[in-house]
Amino acid sequence: MNVFAKLRAARRSHCHDFKPEVIGSLPLTREQLDVIRVGLHGVVADRNGTARRSFLGLPIPVNGKTGTAEDPAGGEPHVWFVGYTKAERQDRPDIAVAVVLQNRGEGSEWAAWGRYTSVSTALFW
Repeated sequence: MNVFAKLRAARRSHCHDFKPEVIGSLPLTREQLDVIRVGLHGVVADRNGTARRSFLGLPIPVNGKTGTAEDPAGGEPHVWFVGYTKAERQDRPDIAVAVVLQNRGEGSEWAAWGRYTSVSTALFW
């Protein structure tokens, strides 16, 4: 997994390219991965998907998962969204982003609306 494809200092011409390196594989069959991918797509695309409204009109194809986690200290729950783009463009690498917001209460919209779309849109345009 690459965190960056390229790194360039502001106002500098030198650019450092990062090359992907496979360091392992998931112990899943192709069929199992396909079932997971279909489910992650459904979260953002199906009529009843928990993050569907968040991604209506977004020009970048996205798959992802919403979630809520209890705060062990007893505060409001944490909310999160993790997703990845599926644009498969030649000029931009696809990305995976996780957004975690502490103590924001129930509701995937806190993490998915605005935050994830802002990051993915900024990296694509």
